[in-house]
Amino acid sequence: MLKRTSPAIPQDWLEDYNSMAVDIRQRANGREILLVTHKGNWGDALIINGARNFLRWHGFRFREVYGARGIGRQLDMTLSAQPPRDFFPVFTAGGSISRLYGHVEKLRKATHAYRGGVILSATCGLPYDSIDLHPETSLWLRDRGESAKNHPMGNFCHDMAFFTSARRFPKLRNLGIFMRNDLERPDAASREGLDLSALGNDRTPVWPFFAIVGSHREIKTNRLHIAVASAICGVPCSLLPGATNKISDVYKASLSSYSSKVALSNY
Repeated sequence: MLKRTSPAIPQDWLEDYNSMAVDIRQRANGREILLVTHKGNWGDALIINGARNFLRWHGFRFREVYGARGIGRQLDMTLSAQPPRDFFPVFTAGGSISRLYGHVEKLRKATHAYRGGVILSATCGLPYDSIDLHPETSLWLRDRGESAKNHPMGNFCHDMAFFTSARRFPKLRNLGIFMRNDLERPDAASREGLDLSALGNDRTPVWPFFAIVGSHREIKTNRLHIAVASAICGVPCSLLPGATNKISDVYKASLSSYSSKVALSNY
């Protein structure tokens, strides 16, 4: 059972997660779940950790495949080891459904190979029809902004990273400034501070991430999942915009109601 220490997921949020679990169970129809994880930075590890917690919470048996290989160049091997008759794919995607990343083609091929699947709550940064997923694929959206415009028929569920917990840490540091320096960095963004998320990847354990964020008295960032970690750890956070609508959309959909300590700011 998931242990929550700070703060509890709101009850109405659990209803959204439960609806997504029902969708998976109905589509899987008795097959074991194949959790296909995406390649990313340390913040993406929070998404993947939350996805594992979500599946365990709802009693799913699952086997995990690293999507960068498993549904990339090794898709045939994945199909041989976990055939569609026995396994149903559930994908993490994060911000990967976008022109900025190369995960879209892998998702497309995998959903057609498995004749469907469920993509856990993600940002849909492209018109849904242009992604060309298998018709039996269910893509859940983590915001009601740009994603809903691109996929009007998509169902909503909060970001998977919220489906986790972290203990409270001693506040040994004052202001932590963690600014991104990658494809989603706006031209106007400050280069001050450290790009914490770039110091790990999707395979890196999440507890040091929480420990670093949680040890500060205040955070300033334009990294979405640093803001999510701040909210989970109870640290006041000034969240600045990125190069896309992702941050503002997820803030409005989730962060603003999850924690009053996270505030959306301008440069």
